[in-house]
Amino acid sequence: MLITAVSGPEPGRTELTDLGPDHQLAISPDGRQLADVPPDFSAVHIRDLDAPAQVRTLPSAAAQVGGPRFSPGGERLMWLEVDAAGVLSLVVWDLRSNARVPHGLGPFAPDLEAAWLTPDPNLLLVRDHGPTDPGITTTTENSRLTLRSLADGSVQELPAGSSVVRGGAAVASCTPAGNDELELTVAPVGSSEAPVHTGLRSSTNCNRLLTAGGDFAISQSDSGDLRRDAVRVVDLRDGTAHDVDLVQGMVEDHPATSGLTAMASINVAGPPGEPVVLAAHHGAVLRFATRHDLDDTEINGLVLRSTVSDDGRYLVSHVDDGVAVHDAGSGALLAQLPGVAPDTSLLSVGSGLVVARPEQASWTLTRYELPSLRTITSYRLPTSADPLPTSPQPFMGQLVAVDQNTPPDGPLVSLSDGVLSALDPQTGQLLAPGTTLGTGRERLWYQIAPNMIARPAHDGHAVLVGPDGGLQLWDATSGVLLRTIPTGYRPLEGLDRWVMPSFAIEPTGRQMAVLTPERTIEFWDLDTGARIGPVLPAPNAQRLGGFAADGHLVVVGTAQPYGTELRLVDLDGYREAGVVLREGNFDSLTLDGTAAKLGSTLYTNRSDLVPLTAAGWRDRICSVLDRPCAPRSSPCCRPAPAPPLRARRDREDAVTATVRDPQLLAAGMLRVWVGGEVAGAAFLVGPGLVATAASVLADADAGATVWLDFPLLRDADDAPLRVAARVEIRPAGPDGPVLLRLADALPWDVRMPPLRRVDRAADRTFMVLGFPEGLTDGLWSTGRIGPDRQLHRAPANR
Repeated sequence: MLITAVSGPEPGRTELTDLGPDHQLAISPDGRQLADVPPDFSAVHIRDLDAPAQVRTLPSAAAQVGGPRFSPGGERLMWLEVDAAGVLSLVVWDLRSNARVPHGLGPFAPDLEAAWLTPDPNLLLVRDHGPTDPGITTTTENSRLTLRSLADGSVQELPAGSSVVRGGAAVASCTPAGNDELELTVAPVGSSEAPVHTGLRSSTNCNRLLTAGGDFAISQSDSGDLRRDAVRVVDLRDGTAHDVDLVQGMVEDHPATSGLTAMASINVAGPPGEPVVLAAHHGAVLRFATRHDLDDTEINGLVLRSTVSDDGRYLVSHVDDGVAVHDAGSGALLAQLPGVAPDTSLLSVGSGLVVARPEQASWTLTRYELPSLRTITSYRLPTSADPLPTSPQPFMGQLVAVDQNTPPDGPLVSLSDGVLSALDPQTGQLLAPGTTLGTGRERLWYQIAPNMIARPAHDGHAVLVGPDGGLQLWDATSGVLLRTIPTGYRPLEGLDRWVMPSFAIEPTGRQMAVLTPERTIEFWDLDTGARIGPVLPAPNAQRLGGFAADGHLVVVGTAQPYGTELRLVDLDGYREAGVVLREGNFDSLTLDGTAAKLGSTLYTNRSDLVPLTAAGWRDRICSVLDRPCAPRSSPCCRPAPAPPLRARRDREDAVTATVRDPQLLAAGMLRVWVGGEVAGAAFLVGPGLVATAASVLADADAGATVWLDFPLLRDADDAPLRVAARVEIRPAGPDGPVLLRLADALPWDVRMPPLRRVDRAADRTFMVLGFPEGLTDGLWSTGRIGPDRQLHRAPANR
């Protein structure tokens, strides 16, 4: 037998060589004690799993024993005994007093199938065949379930088809409700708790939907298309429901008629309110996070669903006239913000919440922290001398477009009331005078139909759609139109009025991809305005979704007979690099670097997080696998070893972090505390190994205590990480690198930042997180590496 952990940074693994698959086993509800009966049915053994080598044999004089089972509270253990004459009886053992519990049940009939202790010390649940048809195999449907009194053996028969759940603490029964719906009733035993009533979607019997532990029922999910590999997990303790997406193939092709095939290999664990699904699949145990099922919100006849934050931890949804933030795992309400109704405001959900509110002739842009909804910044966007009234409805008045370049503190480019501006994202202050675009009808276009993307790696540059369909490259800080890229779109003319060009700019800001009306993809050099590369056919394409972290262009299209396809285009060779297919249609897509976040906001509750890169697929597998795993998945079980650190031989031999997504970088960034004060930053370079600078630890040399935390991922009250040892890879000097080996296990969701060796560091952008005095929560700074390999800050940096 193998005992293994299913969470945490290091897999726990303890082999009990004296236990095999032919032993009868029972585990206490708290997971601490294990009871077993050997293959010869000679004795009942019990051990504490924290000290599994210490085995205790419970007394029994019977010829054979079997069927060990703990009570729901774990304070008692029961087993069956058969004496030399073949008489079947029950033993109840009190683990607290270490004594046999007397009872008046007497011997059992040979047709006994199973028995369960209940929370009531005087009641026992018994399943047997009953007084008729003794030769037929017993099932939940044709057997009888009774409550027996331990005091006198009296019998109370329960409804036919009832199942024992929650380890004997309750009894479940199902009644058909039509259209493959079942009404599940869970009645507690020996308790004054009210019964739990909930609905399940299945045409199969109730017993087949219950997990092995009996705390949950797993049925078909009604979130989207039935052919998706998704199930609904219902907590039988309180009836709350969670949805979970499984690996393809874990649900039958026609679940509406056949139910689930893998029920024997699916179980649910985790604390109340935050269940995780454990499922055996291809030799591995996969661990799936669940999402709480929130009710739809209907506003003005439209059903609006929740939007998931970039880190997947929070759900942001409209409620009445405001916004609510729920925990994605438990569904608990964390915060509410009034006055943000969809017909009066615009909002964007990413690492935080951004809300644009119209105020007569101007827009107020407010950033909120998730999940607290604490205001971070708030300011008004520029307007023209003769502003148009604002409106959140398309083409009904002045709309707004804002976009921030890749660095978190780079300039914010906005197009509000037809005024193109570059702003400080923290204060809203203009970095240069705004530029009013167009006159007459053209000016109206920029006011009511702004469509703009900031140009990566070029502070203040943005590409926006002109009234003739041309893609205009502007420098917002100088107000200069640099060039126009022509397209075949004519948004102000013809039958396709208001159909916008779809375009995307690759992460260096040098190339732009354009989807033409003829469903082809063109590539343009933004520095020269010349078309480059071949024209690629894209007959199913609907729009360009942007670029993944590995530089592949993501093309969103339709898949037959219905569905969504994400085609990846490699710009090195201008060829298709792969395709990802998803069932159903989606009306929104955002990229977080390694994955695409797909969503349907109207009339449906579909949402998907689809990995796009090799690293994204690996991280997704590891996030559900977590521990343990099959040999084929072993790279997921432990972080890959860090590359060896060595002295730099020449100016071009350097290890450089090349992270475009701040979330990826944040997952490996640490804050160093020395003597109770924030001393600087560090980053993860391997399992339990952190790199920092010797200057950060200067005060530690005098004996001050050093500890670390993850300020961008962890909550303020999380336990800090202690340092076990200090490792200098060479004489560090006052400013050299130092490695710290941690004494504590790392949180499960941290990642080592991706590192790679680059040929030329010059002319690359950089992003730095630091903790200057007075800013202990951290400050991002960006800039560019000059030809002299010096770091030059961006103009917007403070």
